[in-house]
Amino acid sequence: MKIRLIDNLPPEDLAMLQALYSRSAQSVSVHLDRVAAGGSSRFMKDYVAGYNHKSIADCGTTSIFIEGVSLLAAKAVQDWPLYSGQETSTRYIDMSQQPIVDPIGTPASKAILDRWMAFYGENFDRVAGHVEKTHPRRDGEDEKRYLGAVGARRFDILRGFLPAGITTQLSWHTNLRQAGDHVAGLVHHPSPEIRALGLELRAALAKAYPDSGFGQSLPSVSGVAASPEALADRTAWEAKVAAVSTYFNVLEDWSDRDIWRTVNVLDVDMEDVRVQRLRADERDLLRTRPRGCALPHFMARVGLVRLDGRIPTTGRCGAAPRPSPAASHDPRLPPPPPPIQPRLRRRPVPAQLGARRRADPRRAARALGLGRVDLPQHAA
Repeated sequence: MKIRLIDNLPPEDLAMLQALYSRSAQSVSVHLDRVAAGGSSRFMKDYVAGYNHKSIADCGTTSIFIEGVSLLAAKAVQDWPLYSGQETSTRYIDMSQQPIVDPIGTPASKAILDRWMAFYGENFDRVAGHVEKTHPRRDGEDEKRYLGAVGARRFDILRGFLPAGITTQLSWHTNLRQAGDHVAGLVHHPSPEIRALGLELRAALAKAYPDSGFGQSLPSVSGVAASPEALADRTAWEAKVAAVSTYFNVLEDWSDRDIWRTVNVLDVDMEDVRVQRLRADERDLLRTRPRGCALPHFMARVGLVRLDGRIPTTGRCGAAPRPSPAASHDPRLPPPPPPIQPRLRRRPVPAQLGARRRADPRRAARALGLGRVDLPQHAA
């Protein structure tokens, strides 16, 4: 057994190094020489960008640092099932001096935001006093630690009044596949700020990893590459997904039937309850999805389908006996191995022994013709 840790290579080189296991049984030491000699550019361009082998892009990771975006934009980045990262904590940090993204940009909108921030900043002492009154310091409790906890609780309460446009910063650690799939939705987002962020992310990723397909950046099924003719249809469908999955108006976009079907999740006996949890426009995405496009992650709420079945054993439950291996054996090939003999089940205790006799293991054993049976002391 050999174990080797390798984390000093660029993401695309590391992805190629792992992918070579699927093409060669040689050691990673040999593969390292190949990567060092020729690089990963051609390999990634052919297999990831060309043939769309997404599992290779899963093997290269990157860390992205985003600063000066609104809380709303940060949540759009974090709205991903496999998101990993950190964000400026509004529970711990004073946000009163942070700039605000105002998409309206009018005097009236500025006045509203100023009032919210004034309320946030002017109530620090008032909220802290309330926390100290309701949660006084215990005897022997460290004063510095107590005051720090009071301050954090003050921010935790008041952050509920921060506008969504307050700016923050966040990190995003992801693999190249997830980066490409998520950015494809961000570039079509209805919010101009988030759309611009998506375009910048795609440009930065394409520059850093030019051979991993970030130029088209479409979430798609692995191994199904988009032809030039299909690319336009798939891009249009991605824009449709973004429009459907964000900022819908419940009163305008949902019919009464859709609301009832979606909210009433306890009614599991309906024949099509799972599909009907999708709104009409979401079901339309299923009907119009081009070949190869991956389903958006929000459709996971429909649930999973599990198929259970039973494989009957030979000659039981009315099943036809399996044909003999020799009957279909090609004489040019080596003979097949002998069939595996199934284990015999233990014979049940005859019913005529009665409940009292079945409770006595020695008498039951004698009735079954097993002879003398030695039992542990506690089972006698």
